[in-house]
Amino acid sequence: MKKSVDITMIIIILLIGIALLGLEMINGRFYLNDFKVYYLGSKALHDGQQIYGVPFGLESGHYKYSPAFLALFLPFTLLDFVTSGIIYYFIITLSLASIFIISRRMIYTFYKGMKVARETPILILGLLFIGNAVYRELHLGNINFVLLLLMLGTLYQTLKGNHFAGGLLFGLAALIKPYILFICLVLILRKKWKTLYGVTILLLSQFLLFSIIIGFGKSFDIHRAWVSAIFDHSASYQGGNDIAFLVHVYSKSSFNPLFSYLSIILAAVVIILIDIGYQRKMKANAVEFINDKHIFIAEWFLSLAMIPTIFNSDTQLFMLSFPAILLVLYYIFKRKNLYLAISMGMIFLFFGLNSNDLVGDTIGNFFDKVGAVGISNLFIIALTMIITRKYQVQKANALDQMPVNV
Repeated sequence: MKKSVDITMIIIILLIGIALLGLEMINGRFYLNDFKVYYLGSKALHDGQQIYGVPFGLESGHYKYSPAFLALFLPFTLLDFVTSGIIYYFIITLSLASIFIISRRMIYTFYKGMKVARETPILILGLLFIGNAVYRELHLGNINFVLLLLMLGTLYQTLKGNHFAGGLLFGLAALIKPYILFICLVLILRKKWKTLYGVTILLLSQFLLFSIIIGFGKSFDIHRAWVSAIFDHSASYQGGNDIAFLVHVYSKSSFNPLFSYLSIILAAVVIILIDIGYQRKMKANAVEFINDKHIFIAEWFLSLAMIPTIFNSDTQLFMLSFPAILLVLYYIFKRKNLYLAISMGMIFLFFGLNSNDLVGDTIGNFFDKVGAVGISNLFIIALTMIITRKYQVQKANALDQMPVNV
């Protein structure tokens, strides 16, 4: 694996980030409205003021993450908003670059022995797929790059055997968006108990720390307000890309939140069935299943991609599908599969070009109305499952051809 590819992508992403920052500054659009929520919210936390249920910055700027996560932004409040905003901007830009580096390493682990002549075009194509999300993330100063980086870091550390460290990273991610805990299902299936232990320790520790600092009663109240803020945001946000919304649109029935819960159950069942199917195939070849890194990576990528499909949130959360997108793109370039290439091209039209600035208000609003990103993400999940299955078959066939010692 060439390190020069990592350096190239870091340079490309930094140049894009610097260029966008310059344009934002010149045009007076350096708003970072999401970061402003964290910045002003951390000031309110420091001053003992209310942090949930009140707007920070814009009227819609309600803080909805954990109080412990907000405490991490306290150092930013020592600086003025613009200075701290620029520092934060480069933190999330470097987080994006790190996502590419770790994703690439995980894909090389998945496709063991894979050789691709030119990787940079694949990674640039992957960047184009998430181009709209990248722009919005940097423009708003959101936290989804950091969220994805933490989850990839969890996978990376766990595969290296640093289970507890991986669990701590997972716990930090859960403090940002608790529904990421859905992926604990993969840890349970893989019997990564030490990683789960790390997750539990971090979540309990942050609660106990707050209880020591502000008292148990206030700590309980502020965490209860956090949970309420999560449900209020999900109930009020009309993202139009999760399964519940798609059912509402295409069945022409009234919106029913029951489908949100059913979609979570369905996603869990899919992950379990994939795991069981692979386990049976591997056991038939007398291979120790639980140590198999390849299916662990596939299940992790699939679960990440499922999060924005089963939970109602903003479109930037579909960044979580990026590792799965790269997994598919690498397979297409390696196998030169025309049908998969055409499929990904069609997906790109709806997933990557879902921007009013690119396609105009008429087409952009139509994409939003029909849930184009959500539908595209379902196809990305399906293609990832197909490629995972192809890998299972190829690996099992290779094992069948191995000589047996008697």
